[in-house]
Amino acid sequence: NGQLYYTTLKSKEVIVVDNKAGDWFSKVVSTTQTGSTEGVPEYAEPTALGQDINREGWHQGNVSISPDGNTMYFTRVQLAEKGQGLAASQVFYATKSKEGWGAANEVVGVNGSYIAKHPCEGELFGEKVLFFAADMPGGEGGFDLYYCPRKSEGVFGLPVNLGKVINSPGDDVSPFYQEGKLWFSSNGRPTMGGLDVFET
Repeated sequence: NGQLYYTTLKSKEVIVVDNKAGDWFSKVVSTTQTGSTEGVPEYAEPTALGQDINREGWHQGNVSISPDGNTMYFTRVQLAEKGQGLAASQVFYATKSKEGWGAANEVVGVNGSYIAKHPCEGELFGEKVLFFAADMPGGEGGFDLYYCPRKSEGVFGLPVNLGKVINSPGDDVSPFYQEGKLWFSSNGRPTMGGLDVFET
């Protein structure tokens, strides 16, 4: 329907991550397509979603929308001291009604005593699953890609590692699923360098 959701640290000032007071937290925002010029879409000024989604004192990140448009997944993140990496990251979800997006709830089955990020709903073996990246022990490298089978709204089964065909000794992150294909980024394969994009 022309709606775009993303997360941003939108600011006209340089953002210094020093854990002092101030609104320097990333938020989920939305905007609507207003038209296009020569095939390039144009969007209205974005607006931040309400406090049900954008929790004060936390960074919101990695937003994705289910294929039916009714469930939003995202992470709530706390940065390590001086912004050096992530101290905590958990996956949340919210559902849409006629009134808009409801309150966010923690996804059951995905989170643990590790960093969980980059949620994306997909399908495996004809069933809905949630793909995500995590640094849980026993993986192939730094961050690996996992999936959890969906049991009910916001409730998923135990995480399953996608294995050595997908996961490398490096970081494998940012899964995106569409029509039987999984796209992701990896820095653990001999290619251009850094986080390159792969599909399977």
